Amino acid sequence: DSLNTDFVLARYNSNGTFDQNFGRNGVIFASLGISDDTATSVLIQPDGKIIVAGITANGPYSSFANLRYNADGSPDKSFGNNGISVLPAYNMMNFPTASVLQPDGKILSIGYGVMNSGRDIILWRCNNNGTPDLSFGTDGRVVKDIGTFSDKAYGVALQKDGKILVAGSSANESFIDFTLTRFNADGVPDISFGKAGVVKTPIGSSFDYARCVAVLSDGKIVAAGYSKNELGTMDFAVVRYLGQLK
Repeated sequence: DSLNTDFVLARYNSNGTFDQNFGRNGVIFASLGISDDTATSVLIQPDGKIIVAGITANGPYSSFANLRYNADGSPDKSFGNNGISVLPAYNMMNFPTASVLQPDGKILSIGYGVMNSGRDIILWRCNNNGTPDLSFGTDGRVVKDIGTFSDKAYGVALQKDGKILVAGSSANESFIDFTLTRFNADGVPDISFGKAGVVKTPIGSSFDYARCVAVLSDGKIVAAGYSKNELGTMDFAVVRYLGQLK
């Protein structure tokens, strides 16, 4: 609308034109909260239903949110509250960045939250009906503090054994590193991975940011992002890791 941003979902035909059979002339607008709503990822279920994940703000706080639509763009009223699932804010600013659909149909979303003067990684997992998965972390939520100042998560991937890889960055007073964190399927950090579940990789002289992660067919892990060089400009950066890091 004219004051706040809303979720927008559009579907196109193979030639790039709007699919007139989807939503209204190929486009769906969704307003969730009283302030800005921003979509950050879209997932397609095997049955054709569509999940849109992102952020919704209400008053001083923001939350992880998931919407689910039927294949024709109509809200799936069996999901959450008439197709909308807004997760608790816990009196903080939450910034979801990416989501992935598990093989069992559960929805895993990652991002970060503002904790006092710093930021920590956050993971949320929801059941197929939009409710928090109580078997994951604490009431469906995991908070992971990595560095001394600011941690952010931007990429997520699932391993074949169900373990979860999260890529992002971790900041201390004078530098920021590529960060990989691995969690077991229940949300507990995998202490067999790196140092207490975390691998930090300095690349440039100061600031390195991982933005996505993928698992290769041989089990190796690739993280990509950018790194600040000695000239003060940013370079594209890719790092490949062994699947089991100690």
